[in-house]
Amino acid sequence: MYQEVDLQHPIEYNGHDICGLAKRGVLKSKFKVAQVKERCFLFGVEIEGPAGRKDSYVKPLNELVQTCSCFKE
Repeated sequence: MYQEVDLQHPIEYNGHDICGLAKRGVLKSKFKVAQVKERCFLFGVEIEGPAGRKDSYVKPLNELVQTCSCFKE
């Protein structure tokens, strides 16, 4: 599914380097639930788990970012 989106490094949104945040492990602490939810919707990421929990959005967003070329280096 992620290949359909055809994301290119760096994955950015609204001035935030999503790749860099994921590499440093701070996606969860950087954003509120609504913000992470918005990014998942934008990138076409399906959530895993209850919609009210931040982890439900952060985990699949991290998985998406790992498909980026910067994680394959």
